[in-house]
Amino acid sequence: ETRNDSQSSVTDDLNASSIGFWTVLFDAGVNHKCLLAVIYCLLDQSKMSFNDRICAVYCSQLYLTLLQVPGTTAYKTFHPMLFQKALDVFNLYPETGSIQRRRSSSIVDKKRRK
Repeated sequence: ETRNDSQSSVTDDLNASSIGFWTVLFDAGVNHKCLLAVIYCLLDQSKMSFNDRICAVYCSQLYLTLLQVPGTTAYKTFHPMLFQKALDVFNLYPETGSIQRRRSSSIVDKKRRK
């Protein structure tokens, strides 16, 4: 079973549940606004180590999954800045590789010119 299959099954279970996801959160004592604030803080780090990036990917995945849960509009979980940060996390990896490739290729070009 892949990660997407497990996510869709969780979402299906939540949709089929008579209790509801948001009720479960409230019963567990989780404030949805605090949850969004924690997600934002974990996404908003200027210099990220590898482990911080992995954590940011999971946080953005959690946020994007929360947006799919019924009742999202009632609890106002969509925030444009948080949504943009969640998407920006996925741009961290290609930029790092492309910068390194550009630098290494420019060094090789300089050596060839000499």
